[in-house]
This record gives sequence, structure tokens and C-alpha cells, in this order.
Amino acid sequence: MSLLNPPSFSQLSRTNKRKLPPTAYDGSSQPSSIPYGSSIINPLSHSPGLVRQFFVAGLAVTDANPADVIPDFPHRGLDRDPASSRDVEPDSDVDGSGDDKTAGGQSDRNKQVKEKKETKTRKIRSEANGRGDYYEVLLQSIHHFLDQGNIGRAARAYGLLLQLRPGGKPVDIKRHNLWAIGAEILMREGEPPADGREATSEEDPNRAGMKRWGRAENMNKVKAYFDTLISLHPYDYKHPRAICAVDFWIAMLSCEIYNTHTEHVMGLHRVSGEEAMDISDNFDPDEEPWSQTNQRKEELRLRASAAMRAITKRMDELMREPPYSKNAHLLRLRAMAALYAADLLVPVAQDSQSSARDVQRARQAEQKVARDMLIRIVNNGGELDAAAMAVLNAQDESEQDSTISVYSSLPIRGL
Repeated sequence: MSLLNPPSFSQLSRTNKRKLPPTAYDGSSQPSSIPYGSSIINPLSHSPGLVRQFFVAGLAVTDANPADVIPDFPHRGLDRDPASSRDVEPDSDVDGSGDDKTAGGQSDRNKQVKEKKETKTRKIRSEANGRGDYYEVLLQSIHHFLDQGNIGRAARAYGLLLQLRPGGKPVDIKRHNLWAIGAEILMREGEPPADGREATSEEDPNRAGMKRWGRAENMNKVKAYFDTLISLHPYDYKHPRAICAVDFWIAMLSCEIYNTHTEHVMGLHRVSGEEAMDISDNFDPDEEPWSQTNQRKEELRLRASAAMRAITKRMDELMREPPYSKNAHLLRLRAMAALYAADLLVPVAQDSQSSARDVQRARQAEQKVARDMLIRIVNNGGELDAAAMAVLNAQDESEQDSTISVYSSLPIRGL
């Protein structure tokens, strides 16, 4: 048997163990090893683990236990500041008043440390969340400019806000409804500043007595903007409540329906105003002044009907699968689109009784689609307001009443 046996693990651990420097132990001796064990006097009967912690903290076994006055010791070290730790100890202790002062000073120091940590944490969170001074000022300025109708300045402030890098990261447009603000700026681009009065027929005959939100010429920009957001922020099943493509689809379709309806109503208003002026200027009892007017109104109806058919077709394709098929806002919007499409099926002047019956059946079919959408909302656990309940509870007799206005079934703001 060989005498050169390999070293055991215990030998390796003793051989490779790092030697600690000599540390003052009792003020008179300089031990070169860890001051605990059977050869060390332990007058306060500390446990071996506590003795090890004393040694790591640079204390002797005869010192008082720092855990009595320092919370979380030994994970929180000793306060080595001379001004805070050495000067608080009074020269004399009379009737225990020194202990009260020491405890009070220690409490004050703990409060100061806690306040500093909280201040630093608030500063870090503020920078990380992008809630700095520049961010807040620009955001408030954008809202102020939009309220004043100054779209140019709002667009410049919005561009500056997007260039910020709070916490070293790009601005998240899903926060503070920045995506909606961007859509509003695009939709209202080119809008004249509001001066607190409505346009007159001499200034703008197309908008006399009427106001609308945004401009129809900007719809293509708004649609492209929402298409980009939809592709960049798809729906995530792990975060169903987060702002995503579902919200962008609802906003884009709402803008399209609103734009179609507003252009149609403003066109009818414009034609009616021109008709009244023509009748007052050139009145001829042998001539039929309504023929040309009805033709222009019919053109407006056909244009709006074609736009609504395209919108409803896209909505039906979108709502085939969840989450779109169960979204209460989309179902509600589809019901409103069906009601408007039903009204647009009625021509300005009907030729015969048979064509009137065909139109009435087609209109009732669209209104049935609207009621089906509202029923799906109720079945999914949603609630309906008074306008939606009136549509849902409509009877067939009221649908066939000839006294109903052609464009009465669309509560554009109520539904």
C-alpha cells in the first residue's frame, strides 16, 4: 500500500482556506485565527454563530449586541459616521435618561435613512415612467392647444413629446391615450382655429349652421395611422385588458362611420339650403323645382350607402373570431352601422308600391341584424342603455309605420 495517498476533502479545505488577517480581539492581544472556539473566553455566553457575526463586524465578544439597537443586524451594517454614532452617546447617564436619548437619536437616524431611500425611489420611478417636467408640460400643452383649436401647435408639441426618451426608452403611445391624441391631430389637420362662432352662409356655404369634428380629407391619413398601430400592437391573450388592436379597430371604424354620416347629413343640409334660395329667387309655378334637388339627394344617399356597405363588410369579416366576436363595443358599433345602413336603403322618391315593399323588407332585415347584435351583448353579460333597449324592443308594427322619418333610427350619439 502506497504511502502517498491523495489528500482528503478535509485536507483540501484546510489547505486552500484563505487566512484571515489578525484582528484586535480584546484590546491587548492580536489573535491570528477566528476568535471563537473552545480556547476563547465567552463571558456573555454568545452562541458560536453570533460570535462569528461579531468577528465579521469587527467587534469583540465583550461588546454589546448591536441587534438590540440596530434593526436587521447583521444584514444592515454598523453606522460608522462619527457625527451620528459617537456624538449621540451622552457623557453621563442619570436615571436612565441616557438610554432614552440614545434610542431617540437612533430613531431619528433611521427615519432620515428611510426618507432618503424613499426620495431616491420616487425619483427613479418618475424617470422610468416618463413623468418628468418636460413630459407633463408637453402633455398639458397638447390638450390646451386642442381645446383652443390650434392644431398646428398641438402637432408640434406632440412631435416633441414623442422624441423624449424617459428612462432611456421610447415613449409608449398606449399611455395617457397618446394614440388617441395622435389620431385627433391627424383628423383635425388643416382645421381653422376656433373663434367661438359658427360659420355663416357667406363665409362657407357648405358648413353654414353646422359643425363637425375633423375634416373628411384626412380620413385616409387616419386609416393609415390606425392600420400601423394595429400591426404594431396585436391582441395578446395574456393581457386581455391592455390597449391593443381591438381598441384601434373600434376607433378607426367609429371615425369612418361618423365621417360617412356627417358628410351625408351636411350634404343634405347644403342641398336644402340651395333649394330654398332657388325657390325664393326664381319661382315658377309651372316648373317642378324638386326634381333636380331629389336627384342630388339620391346621389348623396347612394354614396353613403356604398360607403356603409364597405364598412359593414369589413366588420363582419373582422368579427368572425374572438376577441372581436365577443367585444361589446364592436357589437354595439355593428348594430349602429346596421341601423344607418337600413335608413340608407330608403330612396328619396319611390317609383312603385312593389319597390317600396322590397325596400321595406331590406330595411327590416338590416334592423334585425342590429337587434341580433344587441342580443349578443346581453347574452355575453353586457348591459344596454335606453337607446339600445328601444331598438331591441321595437315591434314590427312600428317598423311599417309610414310616418317614421327616413333617418330616424340612427341615434348617432345615443347608441
